[in-house]
Amino acid sequence: MGRIPSPEGRKYQIQHCWDIHHEICRLALLGMKHVEIAKTLGITPATVGNTLGSELVKKQMMILRGARDASSVDVAKKIQEMLPEALEVLETILKNENASPSVRTNIAQDLLDRGGHGAPKVIETRGFMAHLSGEDIERIKQRARESGKLASGDDVDKERQDYLDAEFSDTNFGEIITAGG
Repeated sequence: MGRIPSPEGRKYQIQHCWDIHHEICRLALLGMKHVEIAKTLGITPATVGNTLGSELVKKQMMILRGARDASSVDVAKKIQEMLPEALEVLETILKNENASPSVRTNIAQDLLDRGGHGAPKVIETRGFMAHLSGEDIERIKQRARESGKLASGDDVDKERQDYLDAEFSDTNFGEIITAGG
């Protein structure tokens, strides 16, 4: 005759399963891949896939992503509110002659970088290396506009042009320089 399982044992197993499911969701929200989650939790990637594929977990993930996104918006707003005070602190340190020269230098360089006046950047792509100054980047943008890669300011409103400029600044400059001559 078989043993009758105790209700406490089943309760523990169900709680354990819920804990595992919750942890799978948490790690997936953090951006971990199925295999990484499986290795971290000591389970199979198939278990991770099955869990994340279930309708209940999909709904949970949607709710958690919404909460995460809302939290990110709140943090971004808070940062925006604190920017003037942060700038004042940096300005106070920068003007304080008793502050460490290295701290003052770091603040000055950071402010120059953020203001678009930083030192030329080294960008390496596929074995090609280029030292680009702000003027170099502007010339590349102009050549791209002339070749039709970017629309001119006359064709696009200012906001769209800023977006294109920002998007183009992430483009692979090494390929453009070698392709464009």
